[in-house]
Amino acid sequence: MSIDGSFVAVEFKREGAKATLLQEKNLQQIIKSGGIASVIDNYESFKEMILELVKKSKRR
Repeated sequence: MSIDGSFVAVEFKREGAKATLLQEKNLQQIIKSGGIASVIDNYESFKEMILELVKKSKRR
């Protein structure tokens, strides 16, 4: 997904689950490349993250 030209990656997990080492490595690479990456384990966290990104996008 892309928001305001920034690549956004979200790793969805069941509640309480963690990303694998490979997934963490890939997310860190996305961040190093200027993208936004996060591990989310519930809908409310996802919704808050997207709303915050959209707010920041509108401020630019």
